[in-house]
Amino acid sequence: IIIPLYFAPAAFVVFVVKERAIKSKCIQFLSGVSNFVYWASTYIWDLTIFTLLVVLCMLCFWAYGSSNVSVFVGSWESALSLFLLFELYGSSVLPLSYIYTFMFDSHSVAQISIMSINFFTGWVFTLANFVLLNIEKTKSVGEKMV
Repeated sequence: IIIPLYFAPAAFVVFVVKERAIKSKCIQFLSGVSNFVYWASTYIWDLTIFTLLVVLCMLCFWAYGSSNVSVFVGSWESALSLFLLFELYGSSVLPLSYIYTFMFDSHSVAQISIMSINFFTGWVFTLANFVLLNIEKTKSVGEKMV
C-alpha cells in the first residue's frame, strides 16, 4: 500500500513540469487563464485521480478480508478513518509536490526525485523509528520522535 502512496504524487508532477517545459502553461496564461484557476483545476483533477487510487487501496484491504486487516476495515468507523487519512495525505502531499516541481526542468528527473523524497520520508524514517524503539539504548529517542 505504501508504494502507490509515494508513487502517485510523483506521477502527478510529470504533467506540471512538462507543461512548464514546453511553455504550454505560458500560452494558457496569455490566453486569459488566471493563476488561481490553473492551479485549482490541476489540484482538483489530481485530487480526483488520487481519490480513485484511495478507493482502489480500500478495495484491496477489503479483498484480504476483515480477519487479516481488521484494524483497518474491521468496522465502518475504522474504514472511514483510514479513507479520511488517505484523503488528507493526498490533499497535503499534492501541493507539496507542486512546490517541488519548481526545482526541475525535466519531468523524468522530477518524477524520480519526488518519488525518492516520498520514499525516504515515508519508509526510511518509519523504519528508523521502529529500530530506535526496539533498541533499549535508543528507546527514549524513538519515543520522543513519535
